[in-house]
Amino acid sequence: NTVEKIYARLSLNLRFFLANYFLAFCGVVVVVVLMNIEMIIYVVLVCALWWMHRYVSSQNVSLIAGGKDFGEFFTPRVRSILLTCITFLVVMFKCLGPFLNIIFVSGFLILLHATMRDPKHKEGSRAFDDDRDANGLALQENAV
Repeated sequence: NTVEKIYARLSLNLRFFLANYFLAFCGVVVVVVLMNIEMIIYVVLVCALWWMHRYVSSQNVSLIAGGKDFGEFFTPRVRSILLTCITFLVVMFKCLGPFLNIIFVSGFLILLHATMRDPKHKEGSRAFDDDRDANGLALQENAV
């Protein structure tokens, strides 16, 4: 019976506050990403390497450095495999921790709010307003 009430409260609040929870999630994403500058640098470097790989492959640019043609060894297939491995390493060692932080922090905040807020509690209800005067001050019946 209690489990059903908690589940009903969670589902009602999750549906009702979905847009707010999404904004809270986005806020957590921004904060966590900005706290992990090293991750941003690695992701930008990997994206630049992939862009360079696509450009070199599409324009048939030769990879000559120091008089040696590296295009014979670093074929497009080898570059793709190498970049895939580098991308995997960056995702595993630089992005996984922040991703898990985002999931756990936002999940904790959202579930905490969804379980703690009573969906029947409405501050704008008539019973709430009856005990207050026009200035919002509480009225006492037997005040001297």
